[in-house]
Amino acid sequence: MKKLFCATLIVIFLGTANSLLAVNQKTKIEELEQRVAKLEKALKPFLVQQKTKINTKINTKKMQTQARTRMREDSKNYSRTQLREIEALYKSRGQKWGSAQKTKNLKLVISKYPKANRAGCAMLYLGQTSKGEVQENYFKQAIEKYSDCFYGNGVQVGPYAKFYLALAYFKSGKKSQAMALFNEIKTKFPNAIDHRQRNLASMINKMKIK
Repeated sequence: MKKLFCATLIVIFLGTANSLLAVNQKTKIEELEQRVAKLEKALKPFLVQQKTKINTKINTKKMQTQARTRMREDSKNYSRTQLREIEALYKSRGQKWGSAQKTKNLKLVISKYPKANRAGCAMLYLGQTSKGEVQENYFKQAIEKYSDCFYGNGVQVGPYAKFYLALAYFKSGKKSQAMALFNEIKTKFPNAIDHRQRNLASMINKMKIK
């Protein structure tokens, strides 16, 4: 009888111990899951940021590849001597942004070497340093004649000129024309970037332009 009683106590003790152990394990698992959830929440902004950086690098390299392809086409139309002159005129070393001499040199690039990739960059540059109707005209010419030209860092003249023209329209109250250009950039040039490697479509989406 005494042995049976002891055996019963042992069974009850083991059962209770197992129950407590199960409860304890469940609690630990729940605590662990909560800690993992908090960690994932804390890491999410960082992971999103890293993903954005990776996508930006991939997209930039893609645009830079297109830029190099376009620039190589100049060798079909111009000699090495001419290409050196184009670059020298375009860069106008020692000349300030918007100066009379730099503007003159850029216009010379366009008139003397109209098929050059730099002619598109020069046209856009002239638009950026002008105002009013003159600026609008430069941007329109950059879009119509030099849309496929590129800066070496992957910025495409066409969509970038559209972006600047849209901003000019928006500031002058021509919101419908601005929105049309912004939408065109997003639909036709989703990979276009600015000189800081920022995606133009993403920038437009973040702007308060409605």
